[in-house]
Amino acid sequence: MGHDTKPHGDDAGAATAKMSKAQSADQHDNVAINASGHVQELERNFSLLSLAGVGLVVGNVWPAIGGSILVAIFNGGPPGVLYEFVAVSVCYWTVAASIAELASAVPSSAGVYHWASVTPGRRWGRVVGFFAGWWNYLAWVLGAASMASIFGNTVVQMYALNHAGFEARPWHVFVVYVVATWLACAVVCLANGALPRINDFGVVAILAGFLITVVVVAVMPGRDGRPPHASSSFVWTEWTADIGYPDGFVFVAGMLNGAFSVGAVDATTHLAEEIPNPQRNVPIALGLQLSIGFVTGFCYLVTIMYAINDYDALFESPYPIAEIYRQATGSAAGATGLLALVLICIGLTLIGLYITCGRTLWALARDGASPRPDVLGKVDHRLGMPMWSTVVSAVLVTVLGAIYVGSTTAFNAFVGSFILLSSSSYLAAILPNLLAGRKRVAYGPFHMRGWIGFAVNGFACAYMSVWFVIYCFPYALPTDAQSMNYACVIWGGLTAFVALWWFLGARKGYEGPTTTGGVVAEMEDADAYDPASREAEARELTVLIDKIDTAALAARASFLRQGTPCHIEPLRYDRATRSSVMGGMNYHVEIRFDDGVQWIARIRRFNATSPPAQLRDYIIRSEAATLGFLEKTGVPAPRLYDFALEHADNPVGVGYILMEKLPGRSLRWSTATQEQRNTVMSQLSDAFIELRKYPFNVLGSLDRPGESHVGALARESLTDFAQSGMRTIGPFSSLEEYHKSSLQLVLNLVLRGEMYSNLAVDAYLIHRFLIDLIPSVLPESGPEPELEPDNQKFFYLKHADDKGDHILVDDDFNITGIIDWEWAHTAPPAHAFNSPIGFLPVADFYNGSNDLGDDEVAFERLLEEKGRRDLGRFVRRGRLQHRFAFCCGYDLAADWSGFLGLFRGLRDAAKVDEGLGWEDWKAVAMRRYKEEAGLQLLLSMQRKAFCSQA
Repeated sequence: MGHDTKPHGDDAGAATAKMSKAQSADQHDNVAINASGHVQELERNFSLLSLAGVGLVVGNVWPAIGGSILVAIFNGGPPGVLYEFVAVSVCYWTVAASIAELASAVPSSAGVYHWASVTPGRRWGRVVGFFAGWWNYLAWVLGAASMASIFGNTVVQMYALNHAGFEARPWHVFVVYVVATWLACAVVCLANGALPRINDFGVVAILAGFLITVVVVAVMPGRDGRPPHASSSFVWTEWTADIGYPDGFVFVAGMLNGAFSVGAVDATTHLAEEIPNPQRNVPIALGLQLSIGFVTGFCYLVTIMYAINDYDALFESPYPIAEIYRQATGSAAGATGLLALVLICIGLTLIGLYITCGRTLWALARDGASPRPDVLGKVDHRLGMPMWSTVVSAVLVTVLGAIYVGSTTAFNAFVGSFILLSSSSYLAAILPNLLAGRKRVAYGPFHMRGWIGFAVNGFACAYMSVWFVIYCFPYALPTDAQSMNYACVIWGGLTAFVALWWFLGARKGYEGPTTTGGVVAEMEDADAYDPASREAEARELTVLIDKIDTAALAARASFLRQGTPCHIEPLRYDRATRSSVMGGMNYHVEIRFDDGVQWIARIRRFNATSPPAQLRDYIIRSEAATLGFLEKTGVPAPRLYDFALEHADNPVGVGYILMEKLPGRSLRWSTATQEQRNTVMSQLSDAFIELRKYPFNVLGSLDRPGESHVGALARESLTDFAQSGMRTIGPFSSLEEYHKSSLQLVLNLVLRGEMYSNLAVDAYLIHRFLIDLIPSVLPESGPEPELEPDNQKFFYLKHADDKGDHILVDDDFNITGIIDWEWAHTAPPAHAFNSPIGFLPVADFYNGSNDLGDDEVAFERLLEEKGRRDLGRFVRRGRLQHRFAFCCGYDLAADWSGFLGLFRGLRDAAKVDEGLGWEDWKAVAMRRYKEEAGLQLLLSMQRKAFCSQA
């Protein structure tokens, strides 16, 4: 595959402006990373089927409903169990559809927590998302505790069935509970790469266990002297309820059992960053989970209800499903065998639950929502998973087990609390979007349009709101300590704990998810916006294609190869294949010669954000000069053959660069093994060493093809268009001068109302502060100055968009080319040779950690092993410079919440105004700069605008 799979100069965003959106597993998955707000750290191990397997295994409907049937058997008998299951399934289908729609729009491992941070809007999203995240996480912890208790009860009852004199004690269940908890945790931590296969086995086990159980339980009653099947009237019509409530209330309260078995509708969403194309695949997996779960659950319930021949004996058994199996098979051995199938399924479910628990807590921690985010928010790259968040989840489940110790009342409370907490988190995400007219997110492939979306969301919210209250009622009347429902107490206590953590610890520092991918911040109607965007792009590309004279372009290419014939396929705009021929800034035309050689014509796009022709010409000339310079180095870059500007005498009709089409595919760093990464880093270190041989005297962009002259920076964001003119900034004699000029440019644009008009005061304070911060972040000389004698004298060529997909590799991960040199410029060695953005552990930038990531450490070591301790030192000491560059280039309007976390991380790392949340820091900055004319002007304009609106 050629390197047009990732077009040169694809403007996924400035490398410094959109660092958190930088890495992607492939072109399409970039949406997922944008949504989560973090560089991909987890490997995409899961396929659609294995993801659906996780949902099926975690949902585990038929074993869960059998193991928890004690909750429902009192609420109407067999008819109650069956009809309540159908009713609650229908209700949860609407919840699942609402969740799937949000997952398609904002695919993130944070799941409900992320959506609840988006849908309430900027004002309330921070606090609502915080509570939703913790409700969701605690629900999964209680779900794990419930399943561990079912596992413990199953083991103990299997033993009791075969030992008539055995009297089960609570501590027996607790011991098994703890062993199962930590075995499942160990599997998740130590066998991350095998989890998809384990889940595949889980799917087989659940479906095979279902078939075996249904066949055995359906066939054995009535044979060899065993009691016959129950009558159809007993199963379908004989309502039995003696718990003190009216029959109608008995029915709705009895839906709790079904809710526990089908209510894990967000399980698959927490693996959105571990599957390709999550916008499409997560909703499909969720649909498969719900449909298979309902069919197997309902058939299983019908089968076991027909197997009951002594209804009263169920109430005397501490574990009714064991008694049902004994009645069905007529023997303890038969019941034990069927319970073994349940045990296997529950064990696999525990593994799936710890996958979900660990990923959920990790997603909270990496955004600073938990204690010790520096520990809980990290991925252990040796294990390939968030180890500490998984271990902490197991500790919490163990603590809950100590409370449980075999109590039926406590088990019922766990089940009820799981539903209350999960429903609260779902409501926090779905209801605000519904109240806002379903306009808060830009929907993905799964979108319920028009009245259907309102109806489904409305029914889901109504169900969860009403049944939240119903599930808090005591299990029976009159109420005593044994029949009391403690679920509301657990929910209230845990919510109070979360609130306490919010007010005492998290409120000041927590900024929320690092980006609001999928958000429609200023758009009034996302449904109207998407078609409009598509139409605008189609018009733009159609106009561009019409301007390109492909015959003239082919003739020029043929002339440059001494008349070798070539051809260009007819150009047309096709949205389905657009990513293969265009990025945000450039359009590519492939030229094929008859002898098999392939070139690319790289053409600047003309859209609303494109610079004027004068700057487009300068950027083309600069990239051509850079590629020409690279030809005399050993860096594997595309060879330049020709370029032309937008002049009247250009027969092609547009400016272009003709370059070599290199073999290979874009590097997918997140899916590469450590060995493959080492291969790439070794070759990339050679490129660093090569570029170190070519010093320049100033900081700027190469601007004269065929020469090594450095001029102004060739970049739209570093150009002032004041008074209909164009002023590119640079070149500079120092990094300090460059930083001051680029930041002052932003301040000037803000003051003129040309940038951040809705955030003018905030943007002014931020960039004014960054100017003051420059002396604190400039590279310092190390303890061995002889290693870097030219640190302040010379500058070196730097690739300014090094997210990882600028590297092309073959199947063995040998580098075939380094592309996208459009924004390249010279920089001081401490900047030119620090870690590529693709190697950075981005979560650390939001929690203030200065520890190098594993890839950075490996890259530093490779450089030192090659005798370049100076370059290794630049990698080791580059963290603060990275932080500062990201903050300077960040697009505040596009991702305000993401910037807040990054900005605090910078201040903490620089030890200036550290520890302050946004509002506190803003108050300090307002006092600091209150006398400056620029701030006074903006405040005056703000007051006038307010008075005008009033």
